[in-house]
Amino acid sequence: MSLSDENTYASIFQKLKSTYLRDGAVNQILIRKRLAMLKKKKEVSMQEHLDEVNGLVNQLKSCGVKISDMDVIVYIPMLLSPEYDSTKSAIENQPSEQISFQFVVSRLLDAEALLKDRRVSETKAPRSESSNDVAFPTNQRTVICFECNKKGHVARFCDKTVICHHCGKLGHKKRNCRYLTRKKPSFKEEEAAAISFVVGGGEIKKFIVDSGATSHMCSQREWFEELKPSSGTVSCAAKSRLLEVAGIGVISGRLKNGQEIVLKNVLFIPELNGNLISVKQIQKAGYLVLFKDNKAIVKRKNKTIVLCELNSKGQYVSDFIPTVSNTFVAETEEAELWHRRLGHSGNHALKKLGLPTSDSFCENCVLAKQSAKPIGKRNRRRESAPMRMIHSDLCGPVEPATLSGERYTLTFVDDYSRFCEVRLIKKKVILL
Repeated sequence: MSLSDENTYASIFQKLKSTYLRDGAVNQILIRKRLAMLKKKKEVSMQEHLDEVNGLVNQLKSCGVKISDMDVIVYIPMLLSPEYDSTKSAIENQPSEQISFQFVVSRLLDAEALLKDRRVSETKAPRSESSNDVAFPTNQRTVICFECNKKGHVARFCDKTVICHHCGKLGHKKRNCRYLTRKKPSFKEEEAAAISFVVGGGEIKKFIVDSGATSHMCSQREWFEELKPSSGTVSCAAKSRLLEVAGIGVISGRLKNGQEIVLKNVLFIPELNGNLISVKQIQKAGYLVLFKDNKAIVKRKNKTIVLCELNSKGQYVSDFIPTVSNTFVAETEEAELWHRRLGHSGNHALKKLGLPTSDSFCENCVLAKQSAKPIGKRNRRRESAPMRMIHSDLCGPVEPATLSGERYTLTFVDDYSRFCEVRLIKKKVILL
């Protein structure tokens, strides 16, 4: 290019501009494409990335393209990696009047500083293996065990080298040994479903009003109008032990004055030496219980009932007489029979239903849980020509027989072509 032919500064400037300033449409498209595909690299800092974006924006402006700050703000989040997603969401949720180019730049630089600090803390923090109580630094997570060829531990702590102190076999510890019979944990008083403070000392056929009992309790099965199986325990403070709950139901009856009473959610406890009416349950039903003049009075609105009187032993014994019901209750206590009736259910399911359990051997359960030995998955050599190997199988006798009397099915399969032939026969003797 020669500038000797130009006489003025304006002509020289125009010639230089037309030669070196590429402001055509093709150049604008290329710059926009570079800007859209400019992804931030991990080894490049956020400031360097933003400087590169500004450089491309300035090139577009020099080509005569008008670009506002909002256009640049839209471009920048699109070029960031997924680890900046939370920052991008925070920027997008800002009111439009608060968003500026400087605001976005400061937020991105702060996010980069937080990410760097998090990476440094993760690199310095040790990792604790709960199985062997050994801490491995982050850069040693790729350690390989020479016994099992797995990552994350060394051969010294490999399960393949562990010997069980119970059965003496390799591959597991004593706490995981399947031959170890674990004792069932003993019941604790705080785990009891209900509490009783008064037991015995009075008439077994009478109900005692107990202010310390958490539920109505009864030991007479024939008094229940409805009885459902249930399980649980009752903490008996008088005997300092736990009593088993066999069911829960409803007892109906009346007082001597003819007043009818229905007790709901009554626990059936065969070992209980007495029957209790819980003051707490009466109050839950919306009644008010008053102990006055050696009597227990139950009130609700305009209804008043004298439930019981104090006897010489200091007990509030009620004259409540239950109505004997003909409710059907299963009398059998055979655990094996219930096991078969309920489709060979396990002891866990029987306990939930309040039924007896047994650890006896069940042949049908064992047969049902047996599994066939797995067939090998290795590639088998196939024949290269037909009729060299034939696979045959016989099935039967099948009921009912065909119209012609055949009861057996005989199949022939060619190993090479997989061609199958099926024949029906009447007796197996024909094959001999």
